[in-house]
Amino acid sequence: MKYFLITIFSLNLVSCATFSKSNLPEISLNEVKDLAYGKITRNELEKKFGPPSSEYNFDQDFIALNYSRKSNGTVYQRASFNIDKKGNKVISVLWFPNSSDKVITTEEFKKMFLTSSFLKLKIKQNYSHEFVDDYELTDDLSGVSAEINSKNMSVNNISLFVPREKRTPANM
Repeated sequence: MKYFLITIFSLNLVSCATFSKSNLPEISLNEVKDLAYGKITRNELEKKFGPPSSEYNFDQDFIALNYSRKSNGTVYQRASFNIDKKGNKVISVLWFPNSSDKVITTEEFKKMFLTSSFLKLKIKQNYSHEFVDDYELTDDLSGVSAEINSKNMSVNNISLFVPREKRTPANM
């Protein structure tokens, strides 16, 4: 679960990115769903989506590759991929819908991952002055989770990662 927390931490690291290429791929949810986490390499990822907008070294084990895009004149974070430095493999992604995406409801999310059995977890408060009513739906065995906005029952972000039963020293 260490790499999942690293991805969430990387959200705060992305600021305005410089866009030298206007033809960057969008990075759709279907594209990130189809990646083989624990098998695809960083080089293969960059061939598919181009170079990251920013990169952050967390420690000797992990790197976060942050991909930002521009939509309707606004820069937004599209995805953050965690790379295991030892094997140079992509082990997880945190994907964000943007304003041009169709809103994904909780029910639609569950239909996308029919074989998953989701556990509902309360999201922890970071500060004493905030009230967090959102929650997470997660399934470690299938390698998927989503943060759910409790007000409109829509998906804030989706995380895909190496499923627990498939984690071995060879793919970590």
